[in-house]
Amino acid sequence: MTHIEKFDLGFRPTTYFSPEILTKHQISQIKDELVRRHLLDLYESADFDQIDEVLKSHQQNGDQYGAIHPAFMGGQYLPDLEKNEMEIARLMIRSVTYDITALYARFEKGKIHYRMADEYEGETLVEPTSLVSDKPLSLGEMRGFFLSSYSLLECLEWNDMFWENGRAEALDFFKASSDFYPGFHESCVAIVEHKFDEIAAEQN
Repeated sequence: MTHIEKFDLGFRPTTYFSPEILTKHQISQIKDELVRRHLLDLYESADFDQIDEVLKSHQQNGDQYGAIHPAFMGGQYLPDLEKNEMEIARLMIRSVTYDITALYARFEKGKIHYRMADEYEGETLVEPTSLVSDKPLSLGEMRGFFLSSYSLLECLEWNDMFWENGRAEALDFFKASSDFYPGFHESCVAIVEHKFDEIAAEQN
């Protein structure tokens, strides 16, 4: 099966650290996946009054959202960002608690320092979980580092997505996102699609 690729693995952001609009920056600091997604929708709609209300509510009640539904726990247990650190990409799994794995980056002494982070104190990650570069990574480099530390394919296998479920269910089970790499999700989809094609070829 041939898939049309809607991403460029050679794409490289100019920088991760340019000045941001204050509201967008505030949203990027929210670790909770569902709250962040709702805020981004409001941002795209320019509903800034509602954004202020949600941000204020989250600041006051953020730790209580998990009591409403476990999905609101997604992202809450990520480690906090360090000084001058940014989240540049994340991968959400539609488990009961919407587990999040993220890639952080900070600029220090002329170098960009990356670290992978999960909600289980690193238990779902494998080394290397850190990297240093002179300039922002290309999409291919970032995806390669991310998925070598956190295996999306193994996660799908553990959840029986390749054998008990199907292609559509597997592709709906995760969501990759990044403010800096617009093709990140599509590039992960391509990897999963390729795995299904391999399985189909073996069965035939």
